Amino acid sequence: MNPKEIDALMLMGRSERIKNKPFVKIRGKELFRYGYEALSEIFAKVFIVCEKSLGNKLKDYPDLYVVTESYGIGPLGGIYGGAKHSRAEFIFVTGCDMPFLNKRVMEFLCTLVEKDGVVITNEKGFLEPLHSIYRREKALEVLGGILGKERRISKMIEQMDVRYVSTEKLRGYDEELITLRNINTRGDIAWLEGFLVRQ
Repeated sequence: MNPKEIDALMLMGRSERIKNKPFVKIRGKELFRYGYEALSEIFAKVFIVCEKSLGNKLKDYPDLYVVTESYGIGPLGGIYGGAKHSRAEFIFVTGCDMPFLNKRVMEFLCTLVEKDGVVITNEKGFLEPLHSIYRREKALEVLGGILGKERRISKMIEQMDVRYVSTEKLRGYDEELITLRNINTRGDIAWLEGFLVRQ
């Protein structure tokens, strides 16, 4: 499938470990911007989905398409809120703290889209649900039945007929799989700053 037929949802939540994490500046640019710029280059539209308090902060960024949700249940609420605003058949879902989103990896995932989407599984067999593609209408249908009962994305995926792709299939495009790396601690931020200096 052509990425230009797919919308991207960037889920932006509050961080317990790093205050205002999406807005921490790294080499002069907010953390969320790194991933956002990669998404913007390949997908039809990028929705930033967040709660109202973060939405207020994003008013200072008029170039962004911001969707606020008030479910208060983490990523599932973000997917549901964002999917209701999209009109694309499929949505790519990711977090705001993944600065190394790899365009070649995402384009490869788009070529694998079938049925209800494509979900990455890592070497340990765990899912990478915030770097995957879902059929929008099916996600809405499933989430409509489990919102308020479940908080795990895996419970949504269990009710969808998705294609699973192992991380080994992605190494041809991103050998170190840093596309899947997210920033959770101050140590991660220090690592990111050092990595960018070395590039």
